[in-house]
Amino acid sequence: MDLLKKLTQTPSVPGREDRIRAVIEEHIRKAGLFDEIRTDAMGSLIAVRHARPAEGQSSSTRQRVMLAAHMDQIGFLVKHIDDYGYLRINPVGGFDPRNLFARKVTVCTSSGDLPGVMNPGGRPIHIASDEEKKRVPQVADFYIDLGSPAKVVREKVKIGDMVVLNGPFQEIGDYVVSQCLDNRVGCWAQIRAIEKLTHHNCDIYAAWTVQEEVGLRGAMPAAFGIDPDIGIACDTTLCCETPGVPEEDRVTEAGKGVCLHVMDSSMISDIGLIEDIERIAKAREIRCQRGILPRGGQDGAVIQRSRSGVRTVSFACPVKNIHTVTEMSHKDDLASYPALLTAWLETLWPLQSPFSHVAWTVLSWIHPAANCRRRLFCGWCLNSVNRRTITVPMSKLQFIIEDDANETILAHLRKNLPDQPSWSAVRKVLGGRRVTINGALCIDEARRLTKGERVTVSDNPVPPPPTDKDVVVRYVDADVIIVEKPSGMTTLRRKSEMSWPMSRRLQQPTLDECVPRMIREHAAKRNKSRRVHQRVPRLFSVHRIDRDSSGLLVFARNEEAQKAIIQQFADHKAVRKYFALIPGRLPDQTISTHFIRDRGDGLRGSTADTTVGQHAVTHVRTLRTMGDYSELECRLETGRTNQIRIHLAELGHPICGDIKYRGPLGQPEIPDESRVHRLALHAAELRFDHPTTGKEIHFETPWPPNMQRFLNRLTAQSLGPKGQSWNVPEVRSRPAESREKTIRELPRVPNARSMSAAGPVRGLAKTASVVVRDGRQLRNISAHWNRRRPRPLSNDSIWLPILPPPFRSSYWRPAFRRWPCIASRSIVLNEQSTVIW
Repeated sequence: MDLLKKLTQTPSVPGREDRIRAVIEEHIRKAGLFDEIRTDAMGSLIAVRHARPAEGQSSSTRQRVMLAAHMDQIGFLVKHIDDYGYLRINPVGGFDPRNLFARKVTVCTSSGDLPGVMNPGGRPIHIASDEEKKRVPQVADFYIDLGSPAKVVREKVKIGDMVVLNGPFQEIGDYVVSQCLDNRVGCWAQIRAIEKLTHHNCDIYAAWTVQEEVGLRGAMPAAFGIDPDIGIACDTTLCCETPGVPEEDRVTEAGKGVCLHVMDSSMISDIGLIEDIERIAKAREIRCQRGILPRGGQDGAVIQRSRSGVRTVSFACPVKNIHTVTEMSHKDDLASYPALLTAWLETLWPLQSPFSHVAWTVLSWIHPAANCRRRLFCGWCLNSVNRRTITVPMSKLQFIIEDDANETILAHLRKNLPDQPSWSAVRKVLGGRRVTINGALCIDEARRLTKGERVTVSDNPVPPPPTDKDVVVRYVDADVIIVEKPSGMTTLRRKSEMSWPMSRRLQQPTLDECVPRMIREHAAKRNKSRRVHQRVPRLFSVHRIDRDSSGLLVFARNEEAQKAIIQQFADHKAVRKYFALIPGRLPDQTISTHFIRDRGDGLRGSTADTTVGQHAVTHVRTLRTMGDYSELECRLETGRTNQIRIHLAELGHPICGDIKYRGPLGQPEIPDESRVHRLALHAAELRFDHPTTGKEIHFETPWPPNMQRFLNRLTAQSLGPKGQSWNVPEVRSRPAESREKTIRELPRVPNARSMSAAGPVRGLAKTASVVVRDGRQLRNISAHWNRRRPRPLSNDSIWLPILPPPFRSSYWRPAFRRWPCIASRSIVLNEQSTVIW
């Protein structure tokens, strides 16, 4: 509940969502949950998480799902300061004046937050008349007292400053009590659902919208820009289990789970989505309930009506005393909210062609529980459908520039794209981030191409280029600046690009341009100045990192510091260590070669002639192995261009994601089967002496979050879902009478009873979830003894009956007897095989 508490205690009223947006953005960036994060013109935070299908699943025609939760809370804006220092306020959002008597408030100003009290104007009860006692004040009658003279108040408070009610976050019994659970619960649920999500076949666009409480204003442009296939509004709803409210008007019941809004005064939800979600909830044993809200609306209404219409449903958490400082939500409802959202996103399969109903027909015929309603949502069915669904293949156009005409990218696209499209259509393709040149994104219409450059046009947009927000400044002083460069950003601007206008540079910024802007903006904020025309600090380059690499980089701020640090690099006193991911195994060693500019194919490489070229030395050490891949630590003794990439490729182990160096010269290119989304090379450690003080400067940084997630998947695939493994003893040629004892000699499974619902059999679990041979996982394999041991087929093989992965209980045992044909594989075990149970 720490995150929910932090969200509820961050004030943000409509039009003033900066604070809550900063809290959410900081959390999701630190957690590495999304591939792209941006803020639109109105202030809504939009984060994109591309499809991450499980192994064996397809995501070629994936759907776009929009999750929307509004960040704003009801509150006030200061509209007048009278001669006594009292503040008059204007409401932003719907208030019940009966709940505003004698309230503590917080006035948020540019100089800090000020505590105050709010009361209605008029005489106190001791001297009030009977008519005044009966009158219910309106919101306009309330004023705020800051306890300071008018002169002091006018110096601190400005017209338009926001005012929020002040209520603590508490856990009372089975409930959570706080202000603005509407809609911090929806913001919290979106984050928690994505944190729990591991695999999904859809592109998720999570939007934290603005100005919902004053007319659903922020969700409309966000939905129009995203253009989703399905919309999910994450909000709260009424729970009126309080005295004075008839049972038929209570909308929801506390503790019965998250509510699926059938309708409200602004929207009628898609009934098909509601029924699908309810089936998932029943299969996963997650509580949910339906509700109809006679009045009120939420972001789902404008999502549903955006562009040509969107299938939309609203998730809502029941809240008592809504729009007060004592909003209450049941803990069971809070738990079911992200759980159901995650479960539904996991089971959302790709869009299907008109012929995909054939796959469903065949599936329902061969499924062992064809009459069971849960069959559409169990893991094996979804995997089967994804493998059998007939989808339209993605197209990819690729061409190489063969002349020196020096034409722009638009001209080449118009000539090479099919059917000679119009200039506007070509600009749309380029602006849609679908064009790459030599593997790098191109969105610059004025980019001119030279002979030999390779242009690729794909159907799916690639991630946008990094911006200032993706750069992290780790250290700054008068002589040195240390930054973390994101992947996809060039270190220095080319000389030929120095004459470009600023608008063209900002499309794809470079590191040497981002860092000065960040330092200038930081200095302006520190000096509490709004000026942006301060002097831009000049940077002096010391070394570079490949565009597609990430990690630590040092800049000097004057020529003396630049020369001193470069000399340390030349004398091998500075330490630079990189992380790299390669296929296969590589022993620890020192690689020493001589580099030349052209090794024979136009690329840099090594030469056997030690009298020419530049000496290049790299020290390589293996950190860990993950199935077919190894993570290396590469320490540079010299700093040549693409040194690590060239050395590893020439050894026959090119870095994963490297499209340039794929093997030794003169040999076929080594295919990259890792499916990594970027070059798997990261500058992890930097150490040198300060050029002025002489003190050691040492910084380390781990893999970026997106690479950490990729490595975690590799680790999970190599270790299996239980995370426990051991080597199977070697099975050699033995007499026939001793072969039956092979299975008995396997090691005993620790905690076998807790691992398998079927229980242990002679020290072995009845269900094996993963089998690995030669470091490679044989996926979706489960072995079932079915009251008899596996029989040997040959001298070095053991026959194991195979069933689909959900086989963990007696539910599947009849299926084994009915369809023995699916148990017709054999697994060969030898001294290099590993079984994970």
